[in-house]
Amino acid sequence: MQGLMPGLSPHRPPGTMAVPVAAFTGVAAPPFLPPVAARSAVARPADARGDVRVADFPRGAAWFNAPPLRWGGALKNKVVLLDFWTYCCINCYHVLPGLAALEAATGPAAGFAVVGVHSAKFDAEKDAANVAAAVARYGVAHPVVNDAGMVLWGATGVTGWPTRVLVGPRGNLLALWSGEGNDADVRDVVSAALKFYEPVLNTTPLPAAPAGVTAGGKGGSATATLADLRYPGKVAVSPDGRTLYVADTGHNRVVALEAETGKATAVWGSPGGDAGFEDSPGSGGDRSGGDVSPSNGRCSFAGPQGVVVDAATRSLYVCDTDNHAVRRVDLDTGGVSTIGGNGTQGFDYGAGKAGSAQRLSSPWDAVLVDLPVDGSLTPHLVVAMAGTHQLWALPLGVAASAAPRGGLSGALTPPDRLASSRWTVFSGTGREAQRDARTAAAACWAQPSGLAVAAVEATGDGDSASSTLVVADSESSSVRAVTIGGTCPTRTLAGGDDLLADNLFAFGDADGRGGRARLQHPLGVAASPDGATVYVADSFNHKIKRLDVAAGAVAGWLGGKGPGAADGSEGRASFWEPGGLAVVPGGELFGGKRLIENRKRVRTGAVPEGVAAAASTDTSLRVTLRLPVGSHWTDGAPSSWQVNAVANGGAMAGRLAAGRVSQTGPAGGVINAAGLAVPAAGGNTPGLEVEARCYYCGADGVCRMEAVVWQLPVLAAADGGDAAVVLEHTVGGRG
Repeated sequence: MQGLMPGLSPHRPPGTMAVPVAAFTGVAAPPFLPPVAARSAVARPADARGDVRVADFPRGAAWFNAPPLRWGGALKNKVVLLDFWTYCCINCYHVLPGLAALEAATGPAAGFAVVGVHSAKFDAEKDAANVAAAVARYGVAHPVVNDAGMVLWGATGVTGWPTRVLVGPRGNLLALWSGEGNDADVRDVVSAALKFYEPVLNTTPLPAAPAGVTAGGKGGSATATLADLRYPGKVAVSPDGRTLYVADTGHNRVVALEAETGKATAVWGSPGGDAGFEDSPGSGGDRSGGDVSPSNGRCSFAGPQGVVVDAATRSLYVCDTDNHAVRRVDLDTGGVSTIGGNGTQGFDYGAGKAGSAQRLSSPWDAVLVDLPVDGSLTPHLVVAMAGTHQLWALPLGVAASAAPRGGLSGALTPPDRLASSRWTVFSGTGREAQRDARTAAAACWAQPSGLAVAAVEATGDGDSASSTLVVADSESSSVRAVTIGGTCPTRTLAGGDDLLADNLFAFGDADGRGGRARLQHPLGVAASPDGATVYVADSFNHKIKRLDVAAGAVAGWLGGKGPGAADGSEGRASFWEPGGLAVVPGGELFGGKRLIENRKRVRTGAVPEGVAAAASTDTSLRVTLRLPVGSHWTDGAPSSWQVNAVANGGAMAGRLAAGRVSQTGPAGGVINAAGLAVPAAGGNTPGLEVEARCYYCGADGVCRMEAVVWQLPVLAAADGGDAAVVLEHTVGGRG
């Protein structure tokens, strides 16, 4: 709509048009309202339009939080606000708090009611069970009807989500608003209508819902244990693969779990799971490396989603979605601080402010990425700002060339100063669309909801490298990518519509390449250690799919034809709208095989005297690789690495990390591993080994593979040891 910011305009199906409020009221559309004393005059001309009536609700439709309602029944002689919504829509989500506040301020005795009309965009949203779950998940307490066939939608002339329609006591249409950001206008017109119709209003409360059809009521549960989850959103895994961090969204908290046993070890959030917005100083300076619950003050969240671990600073970043904020959890002290947002939704599409001064809009996921700044790669926290259809970024420290990611944390911004770092818009104009561009700034996103970073790839210019930021672009039902480097161009990997740039309605469930693949509102992505495969939470298809990044090919992997909650492989597993994914380092939690099993022709990498790994949970490793003069990396044959704990006698005790060699140019590469959980010396694991398989072509035109292994001793304690192990190696060299 004219005058609204990009993300505030309604989400419309193809071929529809906006209908202005004045078309129904005969008066100026909000916000051009007369003073309060004259508001009854606003309703009078609308009331005179007796020919403009709202159709009755579809017969046989499922209702939640109330029995079936009719204009001639329980709603007769009431002022009713219809909320046309669909549960995938972030803008629809944004209007819910305003509706709840309006209901609370008006009260049932005023003869006013809100009725939600769920009119599905996606096929999965037509299912009554899915709608019931969404009503409960979003805490909708007013009556909701499932208008799966969009009968009332079409009869009322609604053209987009969200739309609110005000109906008078005779079922007569008074006003219509499309989009969000107009709560004050809605409130004023409702107030005018209630004043005008006061003598005839029916103040009898609506009938209670029959048993079994009440779905609403967001909030905590005082009896919930750490093992109980309610509509969990996202999940992250610690670098050693031993701890899972789960956004327990429905309980407004974040829980740490042992990956092997599922045992809960820590919780951040109010004890009863109630929503709130409070920081906590934590327990003090315990630097033992363990994850602890807050013990010096209470903290609280509201509907958290994305979580990401920063091993370099022992931080857990949390997208506190319903608070429109980003929070930091100190994994050593349990303290919680706010680094962006102030608890209320912002409508800013330009960023530029810091801390609580920078208002955010539904941050949904986050990831750590090195972004180009003034020619250097600099660590950033990138956030999928679903509410503004953009990707935002918060700088975390100095250039990667001076302090490689995973190096000493002293090179990064101290955590207590992050609230002073200024947020920037990394990508997206704010317009909701599937539109790729040569620059990140010119791209358009459609409710980005999941982020992952694929491995670094060669750019071919000899002096720079690029990684791939993968985005689950939910409303375009596509998986898209940003190439990190230069102007950071975007491209669509799979799904969506490769012919219609502004697509928001190409969805389905089909394997295939590029635009021939069909997804349905994907919410999560996770990259394999080598970056070649991206796992996609195809949420509304209730499946996990695999995407070959190079080929853009999508294939189903886990999940059946419908929702469920069963473990198993392939089609025997089942999910219900999965929203978050995490890949365990090395592809498995414990044990595993060596990267290089045959050691007969393995080259031993040189380890300088005195260099050792520290027994700790945050040791980092960096190996710089160089090829002989005239050589280059073999195209299509990614070089890989693995870090193992080695037991007495040389047997492998466990895989600590794995990945693909990051190519810094045609003849250079680097191995980076951060947050290594190095076992203490003595006992059964006296050392580490680093394996690398390097594919390269020499100046003579012959392509070769070199297998190299470094043996690293482990110090008995971290004191006196290196927090970062730095090695160099010439592939194909002598000695």
